[in-house]
Amino acid sequence: MKKQRILLVGIISVGVIALLILFGWLFRKPLYRLSLGDIDARYRSAMLAYQEHRYADARKELAPLARLDTAKCAQFLLGDLLYRGEGGPADLPEALNLFLMAARQEHVDAQANAGFMYTYGLGTRQDFGEAMDWLYRAALRGNPKAQLGMGNLYKNGWGPVRNEQAALNWYRRAAAHGNSDAMNNIGYMYRNGLGVPRNYEEALFWFQKAANLGNSSAQYNIGNLYCWGKGVDKDIVQGARWMLKSALQENAPAQYNLARMYQWGKGVEKNQEEAMKWYRRAAAQGHEKAMLALARLEKNETIEERDSTFMPDEGWPE
Repeated sequence: MKKQRILLVGIISVGVIALLILFGWLFRKPLYRLSLGDIDARYRSAMLAYQEHRYADARKELAPLARLDTAKCAQFLLGDLLYRGEGGPADLPEALNLFLMAARQEHVDAQANAGFMYTYGLGTRQDFGEAMDWLYRAALRGNPKAQLGMGNLYKNGWGPVRNEQAALNWYRRAAAHGNSDAMNNIGYMYRNGLGVPRNYEEALFWFQKAANLGNSSAQYNIGNLYCWGKGVDKDIVQGARWMLKSALQENAPAQYNLARMYQWGKGVEKNQEEAMKWYRRAAAQGHEKAMLALARLEKNETIEERDSTFMPDEGWPE
């Protein structure tokens, strides 16, 4: 009889423990939510830390909130910090995971970021199918970054069949939202005759719109147009001014070409110290031609003087 009682107690105990485990599993999410206390106050505190650039504090405060299934804003912000490496080391795979959590809840910026990361294989393998899925969802909702991304997919034939007209249409939609990279890319399409007849004047118009918003690639492209005399009267002095604007924003091709202009005195007064400075800044960014030019100057190698015609030595980057 005693053994039966012990056995019964054991069975009951196991049953109770099993029920407690099942209860904990079934109600783990609401219990976790309760454990956080005042969630609104926590979120306001985390947002304040983020806005004040106290990124380490923001990471710490956002992390428990991001575990909530419905906390798409916290997931996006924490993903952003992990992507940019603010407040701690960068973690691209976890950033993508957080963006995807928020994207599945229709967070449009998270959708755009997830699409961008799949496009360029950041934190994951490159997957143009996934990229297009997320970018398209965000682009339809008016996200200019996603619209720019859709344009890039079509222009390069990444995933969809290459379609320059479709690319241009997406760039126009992004440009209408004030995206300067899209404006610059429209200029690129006109300059190179992609999806539209080649038109340097129209290219300059779009480069100018982007440059007015501080886009360094567009500033460099305008400098190229002036140096080549395409769409404008050839004016190397004006070209140098635009190269300088771009170079000051750490555009390596602009820094390299500005160094060449100082080296030969084209569009600016000849100044070897300025040439060395700009070659060094471009070389520090891994610009190979700048590295070679800098090495030759540092060895005091004799280099034949160029004639009065100056052409940028970088082709036509976007």
